[in-house]
Amino acid sequence: MIIKRSKLLKALKLAMPGIETGNVTMEGADTFIFNKHFLQSYNGNIAVSVPFQIKNKKDEPVVGAVNAKDFYNVISKFKDDKIRIIPKSNVWIAKSSTASVEFTLIRNKTIDEILSGTNMKAMKRISPIGLINWQRISDNFIKALSICILPGNKSKMSGIFVIGNTMLSTDGVRVNQYVLASPMGPFFWITDKAANELMKLPITKYESTDPAWVHFSSDDGVTFSCKQLLRETFPRDRIANMCTVKYIFKNGDITNNIPEALLEAVNRASVLAQNIDSHETIKLTLDQKGIGVAAQRTSGKYYEFVPWEKPFVKGFTPISFFVDYAMITNVIKYSKSFYIKQIEEKGQILTRIIFVYTGGMQLIATFEEGK
Repeated sequence: MIIKRSKLLKALKLAMPGIETGNVTMEGADTFIFNKHFLQSYNGNIAVSVPFQIKNKKDEPVVGAVNAKDFYNVISKFKDDKIRIIPKSNVWIAKSSTASVEFTLIRNKTIDEILSGTNMKAMKRISPIGLINWQRISDNFIKALSICILPGNKSKMSGIFVIGNTMLSTDGVRVNQYVLASPMGPFFWITDKAANELMKLPITKYESTDPAWVHFSSDDGVTFSCKQLLRETFPRDRIANMCTVKYIFKNGDITNNIPEALLEAVNRASVLAQNIDSHETIKLTLDQKGIGVAAQRTSGKYYEFVPWEKPFVKGFTPISFFVDYAMITNVIKYSKSFYIKQIEEKGQILTRIIFVYTGGMQLIATFEEGK
C-alpha cells in the first residue's frame, strides 16, 4: 500500500496522547494499534481513535500493533512524502525510495483481545465508535479550558470539573469558575493532561453518560476518551459558595484595573521572590496612588512603584499582602479587572484577590510573611 507520509504522520500525532512513554505499566500502552478502519492508542487514562487504514494487496484493511515511539520516529525521518507499507504476518515493512525498515508486530493478550473483538471492556474504552448519545460541546468550551487549566497544579484537586453550564478548577490556592455558553453534563472531572490535549483537537461533540469515562469527538471521526477522576470527591459545593456567596463583590470592596506596567514590575521583582509555604511570593501594597511591588531574600531586596492608570477618587487604608508571582502573571493574561475581599474567619483576616473576566472569575489566596 502506498500512502502519503504526511497523512500518516498527522494520524500518528493525533493518536499520540494515548501513548504511554517511560515506564510502561499497561500492556499495549506504548503501541499504535491499527484496527482495520482506525488507528488507536490506549494507556489506561486516555484513549484515541483516528480514522486510518493500512491495506494489503487485496485492498483489505489489516490489523496490527507496532511500537509507537520507534514507528513514529522512523516514519518522521523518511524524506519521501510517498512511502510503501507492506503488511506481513509478523512484520510490517515501510519503504521509501532509498530506505527500508521492518517493524516487528507486537503481540500480547490485551492487543490480541482488542484486535479480535473479544475484550468488550477494553473495546468500549478504546473504540467508542458506536456511541449514539453524542451532544454538541459548548461553543466556548475550549476557551474555558484555556483559562481554567491551572499551570503547575499538583494538588489532589487538580483537573477540570464540569457540571451543567459551569466549569471549575482549583489547586487549593486558586479557584476558577467559568460559565459555559450551553450546559454540558451530567457532570465530569478530567485531568489537566487530558484537558491540555483536548485543546489541540477540533472537537465538536461529547458523551458523558459513562461514569468512568467521558468521550469527545471531532466532525471527521477522531474520538478522544478521558478516564474520569472520582467526581464525587471534587469540592464543588465549597467552591460554588466561594464564588457566589463568600467572595462575591460588594460595595466598599477595593476594585480597579491592573496597570499595564505591573506585569514587568512583577517579573523584575520575582528574581528576589520569597518562599512562603512552597510558593515564590512577592509583596504587593495597594494605596490610593498605585501598587508597591516588593521582594526580599537574604541576597537582596527590590522595590518598585506602579501608579494606577485610573486613580481612586477616594482614599483608603493601604493594604499589603504576599502573593505567588506566577499566579498573578498567569491570570492577568485573561483579565486586568479585579477586586479585593477581606473577611474574618476563625479570628484571622483573610485577603483574597478576585479577577473578573467575561463569563468567569479567578480567586487567588494571599499569604502572610512567615506562615
